[in-house]
Amino acid sequence: MRIKGLRGWARGAAGLAVTVFMLAAHAGVAAAQAPLTVILGYERASLSAKAFSLIDVDLSIALAAPVATEYLVGDSGAKARARVADAGPDERVILVMDDFETTAAGLGAPGLKPIAKLSRGISLALVVPEKSDIHDWPDFVRALAGRPLKVAANGLGSVTGIGAALAAKVAGGRIEPVVAESTLASFALVADAQVDAAVVTTFDLPLINALTNRAVTPIVTFGAKRAPGLGRTPTLGEVAKNRELAFTTSVSVYASPRMNPALAKQLTGAIIRAGQTKEAAAAARAANFPLQVEGPEIVVATTNRDVKLARRFKDMLDGK
Repeated sequence: MRIKGLRGWARGAAGLAVTVFMLAAHAGVAAAQAPLTVILGYERASLSAKAFSLIDVDLSIALAAPVATEYLVGDSGAKARARVADAGPDERVILVMDDFETTAAGLGAPGLKPIAKLSRGISLALVVPEKSDIHDWPDFVRALAGRPLKVAANGLGSVTGIGAALAAKVAGGRIEPVVAESTLASFALVADAQVDAAVVTTFDLPLINALTNRAVTPIVTFGAKRAPGLGRTPTLGEVAKNRELAFTTSVSVYASPRMNPALAKQLTGAIIRAGQTKEAAAAARAANFPLQVEGPEIVVATTNRDVKLARRFKDMLDGK
């Protein structure tokens, strides 16, 4: 089952539904300046799109050039990653995507050039409808023993898809994946009880609940510690008695491995400047997003950590 769109309320969420845009006029730059194209692999309300929307205008100003956003949705971000990986040395094209997913896809440091990091660690949660018969992790285990449960995530290879697969493995059952192209799409499905559960980012929960006047019940989170504001919700590592199941994701900017080093350095500097503005900080606070812009060396360190996690999870899911 594949869900291509969002509910009407999601499309209207201010600051979350980002459209294709050109920012040259806002930045006051000449049309002759070479534009930067930002590739995103999920819908406008996705984690990566939300992260980039916090710095889009300020990046155009920092570069003194227009910035255009292009959505290449499909195959759990694979189309977007391939487009950027194949770009030429002087092609001004970058990818904004979550780190864990990029690493799990086998396109860590060798396959894509890290440019900048956009966030701190972001935790995920397995949530169920508010009026579900599933109220906690033991209920989820019992329900999964009776039948496969429909669980919404952003594709099997996505970070939320990996979380869903790990939860099913620990629970000892089988899920029926339902693909949604953003956290908001997943939330709409679970809030409407069209699926039994969904894996979503935890920072989204307060805002989404406020926007929709509906609530979902988190039954487990995936970080090393209990998520802020969800102190009563255990982690997957706790219920499985296995701390090695803990993981978070984050958002970074990548380019083709062939990108001209001077161009890569220019883009890194511009992104860092854009992320340090008061406007970006205010937008991040309003969105409850953990914005933290840092250089490519931090992306490399994250990749090195995530490679080990991705291998461990793959072996676990393969039964090794």
